[in-house]
Amino acid sequence: QEEKRTAFSTDDLRKVFSLELIRHPKNPENRWLPLLALYTGARLEEMGQLLLSDIRMDSGRVAIHLSEFDEDGTKSKRLKTVGSARVIPIHPKLVELGFNSYVAATRRSNSVRLFGEMATGAKGKLTAAFSKRINRQIRQVIPDKRKTFHSFRHTFKAACQRSMIPEDITETLMGHSSKKVGRSVYGDAMRTMTDLLFSAISKIDYPGLDLDHLRSE
Repeated sequence: QEEKRTAFSTDDLRKVFSLELIRHPKNPENRWLPLLALYTGARLEEMGQLLLSDIRMDSGRVAIHLSEFDEDGTKSKRLKTVGSARVIPIHPKLVELGFNSYVAATRRSNSVRLFGEMATGAKGKLTAAFSKRINRQIRQVIPDKRKTFHSFRHTFKAACQRSMIPEDITETLMGHSSKKVGRSVYGDAMRTMTDLLFSAISKIDYPGLDLDHLRSE
């Protein structure tokens, strides 16, 4: 899948974030999953299965803790690889658009999951229905079959390269496995260095892309 997809251009992103599905979402995941993908590089199912307890303070910063386990040690989620377990600080743009407010409101609703309305579908995945829905919409405005929701990961990686973020930090943020001998030790250490990761992720920008129309009140 990684090889079959390609990154979105700025014009592509304008088209995607102008979709009615995202502009006027019937369900919160319709807006927040694309935004999270753009500013975290996380895989769709990783985000879809997030618990509210996975969004917490780390070294004084709000961060997403991607893990197969709940805080009490119960295994309730699935990640693609061992290296997929990681901490991703919340990008300032997500805060500006209202992500932290959405999390707080969802906590007040006594929900357990960040996107509690999604139901388990094909192959036990929570995001199966959403994936079909959003990719149908993307195909209507971007005919290139290499560009799907998964293209957000390639777009994020390209943004990291453009911002001159070191490769090891990019791989840590994205949860990529690496065959480099020193990667596992260095990478594991970086996962606990939230300040370093926040500094890196904050550099990510998408010049020419205006998302103010998606700001939550």
